Amino acid sequence: MTKKKIKKKNPKKEKQRFIDGIKRFESSRTAFWILFFVAILSLPGSLYLIYEKCFLPTEKKASTKADVEEAKMANIDYLQELNKRYDSENEINERLIDVFTGKTDSIDAIVNTALKAEFNFKFDEAISEWRKLLFWERIGNDGHSSAWFLISKLNRYKSNYLDALEAAILSNRYAREIDTKDSLYFLEVSSNLAGLASLDLKEYGEAISYHKTAIRYAKDYGDTMSIGQNLGNIANVYLIIDSLELARSYADSALIYYEKIENERGKAFQYANIGSIFFREEQFDSAIHYHEKALPIFQNKERKNRVITLYSQLGIDYFEIEDTIVADSFFNLACNNLDYLTIPERTQLLLNMGGLNYQKNRFENASYYYKEVIPLLIEQNDIDRIISSYFFIAMSEYKTDDSVDAISSAKKGIEMCIKFAPNNEYLDKFHMLIDLCSSRRIK
Repeated sequence: MTKKKIKKKNPKKEKQRFIDGIKRFESSRTAFWILFFVAILSLPGSLYLIYEKCFLPTEKKASTKADVEEAKMANIDYLQELNKRYDSENEINERLIDVFTGKTDSIDAIVNTALKAEFNFKFDEAISEWRKLLFWERIGNDGHSSAWFLISKLNRYKSNYLDALEAAILSNRYAREIDTKDSLYFLEVSSNLAGLASLDLKEYGEAISYHKTAIRYAKDYGDTMSIGQNLGNIANVYLIIDSLELARSYADSALIYYEKIENERGKAFQYANIGSIFFREEQFDSAIHYHEKALPIFQNKERKNRVITLYSQLGIDYFEIEDTIVADSFFNLACNNLDYLTIPERTQLLLNMGGLNYQKNRFENASYYYKEVIPLLIEQNDIDRIISSYFFIAMSEYKTDDSVDAISSAKKGIEMCIKFAPNNEYLDKFHMLIDLCSSRRIK
């Protein structure tokens, strides 16, 4: 039996084979890591594609003219009603909405949902819908400018004034990137809105500056209506800070522009402004004249929120000349139509009427208005004004010899102070009022 010959291993070849194996392993490991990192880098895009396919509406193009017209008609009723409800700075809605119309069926659907939500005072839902549009590059710079404008406007209605200003600035930023003459239009309207938001934030110098910038863009674009509007807005700022001469000068200038283009609604705004200037100057008959001059125009134009605001203002005007019967009739008209106002507008109107009735020693009326406003203040988490409202309710009840209710209202105010504002100035006043009511009851 022959022995099997065992082949001797060559050490040099074995060493080379080992080195080659190591190199193959290293190259495969390198390939693995390269593939791994490529997969990681492509993951966001892959996830977005999954999100787009599963969660975003389909991008079906609205291809025919009939489709576009149908999309417009689906939104036109909402636009008309919203424009009746709001002040003139928001009447550019239709121009902004046209930017989106007919781009895709899904975009048309979002626009319709947003307008419907706004119409039903569901502002958070409307903001959420407009934000969805920011995912689509297809809407372009004009679409992004429009979307941020509409988000800004809604934040103003929610009293989120800082968010409103930031969104208006973003709208302005996208407007600068539009490569047509329409850029001037979007710059003008976003600057105007930034001015209004700045006024809300009591940044009066900034507000005037933004409105002057808007006027410059409006002149370049040839938008006489916008020039008058921004002049009127500047007049309003000066009115608020009691610079009455400047307020009158800008209001008169705005009126000239509106007369030039025969714009009745614009003239009505300036009649209202001029009436308010006369009111500040305590020329109440002239204030009534201009406010009553504005009222029928707003009524004819179905400007519901302006009509209600004027009802309230005319009530105040007639109060000042001690015609309480007419004053109360205007106040009742205002209160019967509060649903057409935003929550901040309703709040201010009721506080104004409560304060005025208190000043005129009409304590039962004052108590009524302050009680009506408290739920609105709670909704806005406005602690200071909730506390002050409880104080004026308690004082009104005390003044009408209703000590039991006065003590109850004062205790509610004390509870608010202890929970949320222990250093509030009214805390000691509540305690003093309870002492007064208690001593009266002992007697």
